[in-house]
Amino acid sequence: MNGVTEELIFRGMIQNMLEQRLGHGSISAPLIASVAFGIAHLGKSKLGYDPPNVRYMASACVTGVACGFVWRQTGKVTASALTQATSNYIMWRVTLSKKVGQ
Repeated sequence: MNGVTEELIFRGMIQNMLEQRLGHGSISAPLIASVAFGIAHLGKSKLGYDPPNVRYMASACVTGVACGFVWRQTGKVTASALTQATSNYIMWRVTLSKKVGQ
């Protein structure tokens, strides 16, 4: 699944529904959506670890928080998808630099 699709699901649908139920401006809505986003990444083999990949899940939760607040401020899935792409690039660079330094 690509970042835009993930953001449509987790921000456009899940976080949007949570904001409607919990109230716009609720801190809980982006946090709950971010935990769900992290759990969705638990089974991925990334950052050099095999599933269940708790480290990647934690990283995805942090990315989800950033994406959630960007989406809340802008109302645009494209903005949260760009935030996710930036986070993915940073994680890739960090991982690459660790591999090069070994």
